[in-house]
Amino acid sequence: MRAKDGFVVTGMALAPLMHGACWWYACIQLLAGGKLVLNPSHHLDGEEVWDIVARERINAVSIVGDAMAIPLLDVLERNPGRWDLSSVFNVGSGGAVFSESKQAKFREHFPNVLITNSFGSSEGGQMGMDNGQRRADAENGLGNVTRTPFMDVIVEEELRHAQPGEMGIFARSGHIPVGYFNDPVKTAKTFVTVEGKRWLLTGDSARLEMDGSITVFGRGSNCINSGGEKIFPEEVEQALKNHPAVFDALVVATPDERWGQKVTAVISPRGAAPTLEELQQEARKHIAGYKVPRELHVVGEIPRQPNGKPNYARAKEIALAGAHRVG
Repeated sequence: MRAKDGFVVTGMALAPLMHGACWWYACIQLLAGGKLVLNPSHHLDGEEVWDIVARERINAVSIVGDAMAIPLLDVLERNPGRWDLSSVFNVGSGGAVFSESKQAKFREHFPNVLITNSFGSSEGGQMGMDNGQRRADAENGLGNVTRTPFMDVIVEEELRHAQPGEMGIFARSGHIPVGYFNDPVKTAKTFVTVEGKRWLLTGDSARLEMDGSITVFGRGSNCINSGGEKIFPEEVEQALKNHPAVFDALVVATPDERWGQKVTAVISPRGAAPTLEELQQEARKHIAGYKVPRELHVVGEIPRQPNGKPNYARAKEIALAGAHRVG
């Protein structure tokens, strides 16, 4: 599809329109004069999606994390060469964890395509994008984004800007809301003033790197405290998904007599389930030893919200119940 003033991008938003990541992408496409294609089904059918991509000559595919990446990649693995997908030049994700292993798989199928991992929230809007060019000298977390006058790391306890190498909360200033409707307590906790400037604290832990960029690690409220060490579940989940027998995974904290909390994995397998030892061996290739799971539960399907985001509360219930524990 071409217009008089040049090429018009054809983009496909795969999530339901009730999801912010889909709605924003749809608005961007339409306001930019592009062509927008929506998923006609009420569920995600990988074969149907790639049929549409090939037929409509889609240029950019917008997904929401691994919950969508996994079924799309599985269909490509089972059907090599079935579709002409040469029109695609971007596969982008936002709104949920898009693990390194799944990004790498997309690069195998689309070697010349830009794979992007965007960060943001309903309150903060778009807050940066990782295109895979990460530093090799640091733990990568969920992604690395550019620090700007409107994007920074705030040390919440002291209400100040983080120094290079310091952890804090990923924050945004500029065009941000005035607060939450009829909730002054949450508003006061989320919207703070630092050096005379108003900032929104997203709740995601982050580190200001020595090169001035920002590494995002994940939701602080999900953080596991094991013997005083802080462990972000999303980082462990990414490591586990590198194992070929892991279809999907969530990581939660469960009680431990010695360490207070321990890292516990809830996985759905691809075929025969791996053992705890096998998962630990794979995880140690990607994360520090103290972060690897100490307990494993295997289920048929990982609990997720209707929008694809993880249901950590339900995963923790599964782990505490113990009915699906192995190893």
